[in-house]
Amino acid sequence: MIYDKMNMFSDKAPISTTTSNVVRNLGDGVAVCPLKAIVAISGDSTAGQITATLQTSVDEAFTTPIPVATYVATWEDPVVGGPIPYSANKGYFRMVFATDTAFAGGTLTPTITAALVYDMDIEGQLETYGEKPQP
Repeated sequence: MIYDKMNMFSDKAPISTTTSNVVRNLGDGVAVCPLKAIVAISGDSTAGQITATLQTSVDEAFTTPIPVATYVATWEDPVVGGPIPYSANKGYFRMVFATDTAFAGGTLTPTITAALVYDMDIEGQLETYGEKPQP
């Protein structure tokens, strides 16, 4: 999987109680290759999860945000994502993050990476990403 800096919502940003969004203007999209959203948490915590909600809007201010998908990443399932329906693209996307349970049991600050990609392979992604949660 290749990350494009222009399509990243978060790049190994520290997870706080509420970490929130980067807005992207994606235009109409590409008909032959639907975008996919991916959310990956890393660190050495043993407990905690984060909910990432992908939203779209017709304006950059997100006057009326429309939820597209919700992804829940945990230390048991740290890399999650899926395809975005063509009809969901209203021109702008953002990702809103919220921790559902506290992160605990680690010495490293938990981080989150979230992006839009054209191709993804979640299975085995941790080895590619270079990080793996501690058992």
